[in-house]
Amino acid sequence: MKKDFYLTRYALIIKKLESAPATYSQMEDYLLNSFEFQDAGIKSYSIRTLQRDIREISDLLTFLFTTKRKVTIGITSKVAQ
Repeated sequence: MKKDFYLTRYALIIKKLESAPATYSQMEDYLLNSFEFQDAGIKSYSIRTLQRDIREISDLLTFLFTTKRKVTIGITSKVAQ
């Protein structure tokens, strides 16, 4: 996967998860069918890459990812305490 493509991946992941929680399979379909992935010629997206992307987004931005039964991923804003 292209290293310089990470910001586009992050934006697509956030956009998808803000609208509704999604499984890995739904995320993979959404990303691989996006114009950005098709234009870049990306044909695969592993669950490991999704896990790394989620961790990076969470570290860089104020988002908290939640899982429900380890199947569905959602997104919420972190609350300052």
